[in-house]
Amino acid sequence: MEIKINKIEEPVSKLFDSEDNLVGKISSLLELNEVRIQIKKNKLYNYYIRWGDHIIYLSNDGTFYPFIEGFYDQIDYQLEALL
Repeated sequence: MEIKINKIEEPVSKLFDSEDNLVGKISSLLELNEVRIQIKKNKLYNYYIRWGDHIIYLSNDGTFYPFIEGFYDQIDYQLEALL
């Protein structure tokens, strides 16, 4: 069997602040986690992400809700396949 390197594109989403201003685009899980860390560290409120038709809210503790399948979750599926 030959190994094939799959090209996997991560979702691109947009981050907004509490006044609905576009902060910027998030294009990787690492970028998302950096945003979450900053929100928690600085105790920021009312930030949210638009991803397609979805709105994902970021809590001041760095968690987000709701969980939407396909939103930066590929690594979860990959790691599960290794168990």
